[in-house]
Amino acid sequence: FQIAPGHRGMIVTTYSFAAAIFALVIGPVSDRLGRKKVLTFGLLLFGVAAVLTFYISSFNSLLIVRMLTGLSAGTSSTCSLSYAADHYAYSERGRAMGVLSMAYFAAFVFGVPAGAFAAARFGWQSVFAGFALAAGAVFILVLTLLPADTARSVSPYSLNSLASHFFKPD
Repeated sequence: FQIAPGHRGMIVTTYSFAAAIFALVIGPVSDRLGRKKVLTFGLLLFGVAAVLTFYISSFNSLLIVRMLTGLSAGTSSTCSLSYAADHYAYSERGRAMGVLSMAYFAAFVFGVPAGAFAAARFGWQSVFAGFALAAGAVFILVLTLLPADTARSVSPYSLNSLASHFFKPD
């Protein structure tokens, strides 16, 4: 896109900021609607955003679509960890959540070099086509393999309750 090097960082920042903010918001939503429903929505949004990224033709459009991808990543990460916490016995929960957390770091170790290789060889858009295919595969696995869950009765959610959460001594 012929942008200044300083603007390139906005691509990662937009994604990361959207993921962080939405990770806070989506937890209570998945409490009310059910983890599987919200997780499948996040995967679908991720796949759609990856396909859109494949067709991007301007830097501003790229930032918007990366924000959508970040929203979906925040949804997927929060819901997958919460789903594991809901569906594994306490004695197995740490291992299940550890495997999920390991995947995030494995993505940096293996995914970033693989993505750089694919981008250099086939163009940067090819990486997002691969993301879309992977999201589609995981979407199908989630729909077919994860057991259904139910919405939970939860206390009312507000910005005040979210803010007070960060000031609890425990």
